[in-house]
Amino acid sequence: MRLIDGVPRWYRPDPRRPDEPVPLPRWLVTRLTVPPTPPPTLCAPVRLVLGGSRLDANVAAAVDGETAKVTNARPGVRAITVFKAAAALGELVGARVLDEQAAENVLLDAASVHDRIDDWTAREARGHIRNGIARGRDNPRRLDGFAA
Repeated sequence: MRLIDGVPRWYRPDPRRPDEPVPLPRWLVTRLTVPPTPPPTLCAPVRLVLGGSRLDANVAAAVDGETAKVTNARPGVRAITVFKAAAALGELVGARVLDEQAAENVLLDAASVHDRIDDWTAREARGHIRNGIARGRDNPRRLDGFAA
């Protein structure tokens, strides 16, 4: 016999009532209970202010879209999401319509919501961003039909 929630109880089923479940001790229930997963944090995308041309509007939309992807990336796919977003903006850097430092800064700002979550660091984000921008810069986006 043991105390369960302050009441003495048997761990073995009562042979007179074999269908009645045996209560578990509170400490065991606590140990076996999985903590709830926190809901994902959705943040507003980072805004980059550019001029008023059609090209600027498309660059701003690309920046907004990529920063939103980075901000809302889930653990487990964060690194590849940050790299892909940086590569996409790196293509605009290679096309000379987006400043490299501005692209890096907006992506670092977007990735900052993940700092210290599952051992994610700003240093890790910076590495993925720089590698992605370098990859994208080597494959500049063609901007036919846009006037600068």
